[in-house]
Amino acid sequence: MKYVIVLILCLLGSYLFQIGCSVENYTSSILLRDLTARLSYGVKGIITYDKSNTIFTVEGIDNNVLHLSDAEDCYVEDFKPYLRPMSSMTEEEIFEQKSRMRHEGYFVNPLYFHTIEEFDYLNSIHVDYRGLIERGLALEASEGMYDIKE
Repeated sequence: MKYVIVLILCLLGSYLFQIGCSVENYTSSILLRDLTARLSYGVKGIITYDKSNTIFTVEGIDNNVLHLSDAEDCYVEDFKPYLRPMSSMTEEEIFEQKSRMRHEGYFVNPLYFHTIEEFDYLNSIHVDYRGLIERGLALEASEGMYDIKE
């Protein structure tokens, strides 16, 4: 199994090299897109090189630079947001998400989000639908970290 994972990583690295993109730029790009979508919902996180583990809120993004509350600006790759795993969704949140997945009277696969409203809802409740926690690009938010009001 280890060899399969190593082979996949080698192939991915080779592919990214061929298209002129490093793995660091790829992960930074995913994180930048995710943070941009969550900006209006007050996403919180830490600066990775700040040993105090102070939690900051992202207030703005300019190119690859984050403007944080009560901190100097930092680069996207130096920031880890706190997000909730999908498994932490409450019954009410799941019901709300399912109600947004109705399309012409039919329910769609809950792993397939096809409207901006659905993405906005998941961003508003700070759910990690991109797998950033598993990739090491985000941290798991503690219960109650985000005071979510509908």
